[in-house]
Amino acid sequence: MIKSMRKGLFISFISSIVIVGIIDSVSQYLLHIKIISSQTEQHILCFSPLIGLLFFGLFIWICMRFMLISLVYLAHEIANRTPTHLKPLSKKVMIPAELQPIVTEFNQLLFHLQTAFESSKRFAADAAHELRTPLAALKTHAQVALKIKTEIEKTKALQHIIESVDRCSHIIAQLLILNRVSAEDALSDLKPINIYAVATEVIAHLASLALEKQIDIELAPPPSHTMILGNDIAMSIMIRNIVDNAIRYTNANGAITIVIIEESAQIIFRVIDSGIGIPNELRDRVFERFFRIANNQAPGSGLGLSIVKQITTLHHAEITLKTPSTGIGLQFDVIFPKCPVSLYNDA
Repeated sequence: MIKSMRKGLFISFISSIVIVGIIDSVSQYLLHIKIISSQTEQHILCFSPLIGLLFFGLFIWICMRFMLISLVYLAHEIANRTPTHLKPLSKKVMIPAELQPIVTEFNQLLFHLQTAFESSKRFAADAAHELRTPLAALKTHAQVALKIKTEIEKTKALQHIIESVDRCSHIIAQLLILNRVSAEDALSDLKPINIYAVATEVIAHLASLALEKQIDIELAPPPSHTMILGNDIAMSIMIRNIVDNAIRYTNANGAITIVIIEESAQIIFRVIDSGIGIPNELRDRVFERFFRIANNQAPGSGLGLSIVKQITTLHHAEITLKTPSTGIGLQFDVIFPKCPVSLYNDA
């Protein structure tokens, strides 16, 4: 306490509180003031932790309120998602950093769901579009067979029915394959595979088709292991469709040569046939679904090369079509990134 006395004026500083008065007339009053000041100081000291806790609690409540608002927003947005409405959750609204990974992963899940739904819808539309014609032909042949009385004509009609059924079966099989390889997750687990070994197995299964047309298929063995990062099932499907396509469009007594070329950074799977070839202006369109060259009499669904294109894209490979050096037929190249030696040495 600091006191100053001058001509009846009393000044006192008590814990930063100033008390000013007149000694002669209000000494009791001054004493009263000093007592109140001391009590006030004690009260402040007692309640200051409680005041701090109050402000801290208010801060926590504000933070929790902010997070709850974000959670309510996310719950509302998720509840609005339906199979026909799978837009990603918006990140424009302020979302706590702790919730950002959840939003990112959920958006990725929505993307995969949307891809799956679109694939299913496309499969149904493709099946309806492509099966309409052979089913109509099947019905026509059956109606004709009912009216035919001679055994020879009835046998021909039944043969047409069998061909229509075979065409439907082939289309359905190709659509199922295309639907399966259209999903990126189907090829998420790539591993080192020997493309020559896969090609050898596939060609052995297709040998009977080539034999029916007296087509000579030659698979030249590569000088070394031709390894790529891939899915062996998808590779079998791709090679089968390329070689099957070559057999279909190569005339009887023709030839098909399959070569696997190893370069410094890539592996080239090459199929050369002596068939009818593909005009330059149509070489990009043959990979479209159901596209078939006009006046093409060879059987097919128009889906084989679409499947090939889908598989090569998922394997980060490229396709080139050109006329062989002989000037006859088609040269079909699939260019894969080469698998690092360390990967298949460790496998």
